[in-house]
Amino acid sequence: MFSPGPCVYMKKICVGPRARGSIDINASATDNLVEVSKRLKIPVQELGVVILDRPRHDDLVAEVREVGRGSC
Repeated sequence: MFSPGPCVYMKKICVGPRARGSIDINASATDNLVEVSKRLKIPVQELGVVILDRPRHDDLVAEVREVGRGSC
């Protein structure tokens, strides 16, 4: 049986065309959200974020929620 290996859980990120070029796959979620908000000229709290509801994403969800509370 075929095993896709580590590519199944590699880091992936996507933004709309207006935020193109403002993200870095190696940066933290906080840094990326701040950069996207600057590019779009809106507060971080107004950004929409979609993350799969999986246990492996718990830390990421917590970080994004913290940024959304305005702690940065």
